[in-house]
Amino acid sequence: MFGAKGYGITDDTVAIQVALDYAAEAHRVSHAEFLNGRYKFSGSGSIFISKFVSLVGDKAEIKRSKTM
Repeated sequence: MFGAKGYGITDDTVAIQVALDYAAEAHRVSHAEFLNGRYKFSGSGSIFISKFVSLVGDKAEIKRSKTM
């Protein structure tokens, strides 16, 4: 829905942050769900997770990549 690929190759930083922001702003949603996959976010950036949002996933891996 937000464009994260979860292939372990693509930089999913923007898509992950958009999903987390949506969950924080949509008052009826309290979690961001990640499907099975390997999600990368770039090492130079940070991901902000609101204290009201939980990460949910079945065999999902979110890793920071220093090489992106």
